[in-house]
Amino acid sequence: MTDAKYTAAIFGNSADDWVTPSMIIALAALAFTITSFWWMNVRRGSLSAHRPHTFAAAVAPDKVLINLPLVFYNDGAAPIVLQNLRLRLERPAGQVAKLVGGGPNRPCNKPEVPEPLPITMWWRGTRSEVQPREGHRPLPAAFPIAGRTALTVFIEFGRERESDGPALDWLGGPCIATVEVKMAHRKRWVDLSTFDLHTERVDVPNYIAWPNDLTWRP
Repeated sequence: MTDAKYTAAIFGNSADDWVTPSMIIALAALAFTITSFWWMNVRRGSLSAHRPHTFAAAVAPDKVLINLPLVFYNDGAAPIVLQNLRLRLERPAGQVAKLVGGGPNRPCNKPEVPEPLPITMWWRGTRSEVQPREGHRPLPAAFPIAGRTALTVFIEFGRERESDGPALDWLGGPCIATVEVKMAHRKRWVDLSTFDLHTERVDVPNYIAWPNDLTWRP
């Protein structure tokens, strides 16, 4: 009998009750307000990127440069600071390396060709557009991506041939490209976006832009 009275005192309707319906409603409203504020102003979301439609590349025996127009999207409320980027190129299973600019005097079907992939290319600079031009090119620097914001940046990645490494103009394509990012709030590198990069279209050593869409026609 005592337990029944104690329970009734907690969930009753009198002025002496511990928890009343109005108190429950007020607490629920407070919890909703706090949660909404956190969701809209504090919550750290995730970062995503999208496959580029174009790219620029320069492929030579001693150096490879690739400029990618990357769109980053932060779906959270808090800004995300992007500290570093790198590009990993891998070869699809069964693909054979092909010499960029190969011709009668530079055959591209030698069985003894060393394999340059996979390789990791580092962030060398930030350009103002896909088509590389002479002039100022800011060096790598961390930048923020505001909450619920999409940001387009033109990131140039590069890799130089190691002293005892294979020539880098045996690239072929398409390559499997993975953009890796290092964010301020995470200790490890994160694979952000993986896509086909149609480097098989690169047939000259000049640093120029190429479509990354096989259906595109000028």
